[in-house]
Amino acid sequence: MLKGFKCNRCGKCCYPPRLYSKDIKRIKRAGYSEESFIERSIGNIPYLREQKNGKCTFLKQNKKSSSCKIYDCRPKICRLYPTRLLNGSCEPEKLAFDSIIAKARS
Repeated sequence: MLKGFKCNRCGKCCYPPRLYSKDIKRIKRAGYSEESFIERSIGNIPYLREQKNGKCTFLKQNKKSSSCKIYDCRPKICRLYPTRLLNGSCEPEKLAFDSIIAKARS
C-alpha cells in the first residue's frame, strides 16, 4: 500500500480483479456461490463478475460514496491496493493485460 494514501470512497479502483483460490474460498465462506461472482473469460482464469458499468459486482455506489459489499473477505489484489496510482488519482495504473481481458469479455 502506498504510504499516506487515504481512500475517498470514489470507487474508481473497483474493477473486477483476477481471483486466486484463497479469494474464492473466502468469498464462498461469506455465503456467495461461485456462480454468483465468478466470470471465466481467458484461459479459464477466474475473475470477479462485472456490473454493466464495468465495475466490480460487489461495488455498492450511491451519489455520495462507494463501498465494498464484501470488504472483510475482499480479494487479495483489493487488500494490497494501492501499490501504484495513475497520475496521482485514485485510478489504478492500467496494466498491459487489462486491455486483453477487456477484449475477451466483449
